[in-house]
Amino acid sequence: MRVTGPAWRGERKEGHLSDMTWPDTVGQDPPADNLYLSATWLLGRYPQLARLVERVPGVVEIGEDGAGVDLGVLAEAITGQARADAEWLEYRSMHQPPEEEGEAYTAWEAGGPPTSAGAEAVQQMSGTERVWLRLLAAFAATGVTLTVAELQSLDAAGHEFLADWCRAVQTV
Repeated sequence: MRVTGPAWRGERKEGHLSDMTWPDTVGQDPPADNLYLSATWLLGRYPQLARLVERVPGVVEIGEDGAGVDLGVLAEAITGQARADAEWLEYRSMHQPPEEEGEAYTAWEAGGPPTSAGAEAVQQMSGTERVWLRLLAAFAATGVTLTVAELQSLDAAGHEFLADWCRAVQTV
């Protein structure tokens, strides 16, 4: 499901945040009763979150009115990453990888379960970065799972983000 903001008009195209910036929402209260606007409110407050989102293919869209985020694509990348981890764990238990890298390892790897580009991008991130994305993806209509234990990896900036996330959640 594609979730976009109300300002989108015209043709969409993917772009880079280095070319566009999210509206600065520092000093503003979170929007009420709108999952998408709550997510973009967080993106406007946390440039590091915007940089993380850009690393996941298909999540950031650039339109005439600025940057947009497809929360459904983000949620699918996160759930896809968890699914891929489980599938690869099972594959490894049934098919031991070759001891040395080379053609045999390449063939073993190619025989494994497929992973989407979005899931692969999320897999490359640190656990803390994944928590930030998971919190943002919670605003998607499909949602994602989140445990309190995952929040233990957050540093001071992450705790500040979590506090703002809680403020946004309380308004929807």
